[in-house]
Amino acid sequence: MRLWNSQPDKPSVTTAEVVAIDHDDAMREAYARGRRDERARRRRSPALALAVALTAIVGSWTLVSAALRGSFEGGGQMIDTQLVTAGQEAGPALRQAAQGAAQLARGDKVQGGVTQE
Repeated sequence: MRLWNSQPDKPSVTTAEVVAIDHDDAMREAYARGRRDERARRRRSPALALAVALTAIVGSWTLVSAALRGSFEGGGQMIDTQLVTAGQEAGPALRQAAQGAAQLARGDKVQGGVTQE
């Protein structure tokens, strides 16, 4: 570099920089390989994730109902009432669906909930 030149000479790539670039690539590859290995080792269960999500939803609903009723006792009564109502409405529909499935399994023709033989 000359002292009176306002722009410095462009440095060429040194051996140390090439080694550093290769080292960075090797580190990235090792990191990616480690992540793949860890992901393969820790396989997640969709059923377990669903169970945790449903538990969180039920717990949240319990807290909301307790807050709305002012106590866990009042919230529990509200939830019990809702469950009884849902059971009474869903019971006959579930029985009818089960009967229809049993008839289909036997080979009977079911049309509109009525068995045709």
